[in-house]
Amino acid sequence: MLRLLSFKLPLMQHLRRFGVQGPSKCVCCQNLPCEEEVNHVFCTSELARQIWEFFELYDDEVSSVCTVRHMILRWWLRPSKTKYLTYAYRILPSLICWELWKVRNSMVFEGRRVGYERIARQIFQQLCELFHTQFPDLKGLLFL
Repeated sequence: MLRLLSFKLPLMQHLRRFGVQGPSKCVCCQNLPCEEEVNHVFCTSELARQIWEFFELYDDEVSSVCTVRHMILRWWLRPSKTKYLTYAYRILPSLICWELWKVRNSMVFEGRRVGYERIARQIFQQLCELFHTQFPDLKGLLFL
């Protein structure tokens, strides 16, 4: 997350500064490909929007966000009434960004496309496992 939030990930946007040439087209978009840059890959690409919307409580909030920092901070600073929701709001952006990064790399280096449903399922499974670790008293309440 530190590398992501400080824009230090090896995307074509940054590699060009070091003389590395390559395709600048984002592999996460099928319909309207854009340049591969941090905010696009993790926030505004077709795949990223589908994932964020899957976990979002209010549909209209995702469309108003255009930077990954804004999206993450909005989740981290979201008020909640329980320690469980607070934990979910703090950990979920990291899980989403990690899975988006893995899928992006899988598409770039292996040519494998993954549907957003599968990615969302993996994120939810990881969230459940972290909940079981953080809150052992919830054993059996969350289903995988």
